[in-house]
Amino acid sequence: MKQNELVDYGFKGNIKSVVIKEHPGPTEGASGSWTAEKETTLIRTMVFDRSGMLENESFESPQTKYSRAYTNQGNKKISCVERGELEGSSTFSYTDSSMVERNLNKSGVLTFEAITVFDKNFLTIKEIYKYYRRDGQLTNTTETVFQNRIDGYFNKFVYTDKGSKEVTEYEYIILQRDERGNPLQALKKENGQPSSLKIFTYEYK
Repeated sequence: MKQNELVDYGFKGNIKSVVIKEHPGPTEGASGSWTAEKETTLIRTMVFDRSGMLENESFESPQTKYSRAYTNQGNKKISCVERGELEGSSTFSYTDSSMVERNLNKSGVLTFEAITVFDKNFLTIKEIYKYYRRDGQLTNTTETVFQNRIDGYFNKFVYTDKGSKEVTEYEYIILQRDERGNPLQALKKENGQPSSLKIFTYEYK
């Protein structure tokens, strides 16, 4: 297994960190450019180690703020600790074509299992999440199937909520890239309709 999350996310170059801000309600200008004047609803910060694996990541929204710190061994995840409004820990295991994360809350109760399925190049093609109650009862399962990549960056995927049977199709359209080819702006569409504008900021090593 030679997993490389920088490559899996479609990022290029010697990146130390990426900050992604998501703004809802994008509007298209007369020149074909897009703007979003509404407040940021999600800020995700990702920090990568020398092997291209996620070392730390944080999520901040008006409703919640938490971070995840990973312990990696080469190109494999070993464990993760969550801090903030979500507190818990995860362990990871691997097969030839998948990675399984088991997440426990601070009381040691299983909250979810996440199964990431890879292709022959160890790029993600599917993610399955199984959510559990405190008594261990499975409450819901979701599945995300990644359908397409453009210049390394995955831009189409389908999300299925197995409980409600609701299916949502997402698409990212890259509007602007930096000199290394990494996205600076991306339009996010939900079931064919523009839903948000994503703004990327990079720190290179």
